Amino acid sequence: MKNTTKIVLGVGASIIGYSVYKTIALKNALAQVKSKISALNNIKIDWNKLTISVSVDLQLINPTNTNVGIGTAGAIVIKKIAFYNRETQSLIGEAITNISGFSINKQSTTTITDIEVTIPVLTGLLANIELFDTKKELLSTQLALSIFGKNYIINS
Repeated sequence: MKNTTKIVLGVGASIIGYSVYKTIALKNALAQVKSKISALNNIKIDWNKLTISVSVDLQLINPTNTNVGIGTAGAIVIKKIAFYNRETQSLIGEAITNISGFSINKQSTTTITDIEVTIPVLTGLLANIELFDTKKELLSTQLALSIFGKNYIINS
């Protein structure tokens, strides 16, 4: 085998190994990321569809020692954000997104603003009205992510 072939194979194996390592590290860090709604804006009711749309600012809190999103050039994409009642597991509302280019430094917080969430009035809002008043700790968030092309679900 020629030296150039060995070098090309070595570089290829290194790139694959690094990609696998980076994917595992990002997945582990993202599994520990917590989310919290920091603001609700622009509440609109659509009486024809019986839905409420609201613009949400979502804080992502990274308690790990791994930077998430730095230098990934869109390799991490948030595809969907769903909000659930932690106690009953009922869906409150969801946002179909395509958020990339964000970063959460280690041991810090970042805020993603103006996420348009759709909430069905009957099954989302009325069935979970206590979450918006006295039981905010029961609100759970689920992020559907694509990391280097593989899909993951992160519960928070």
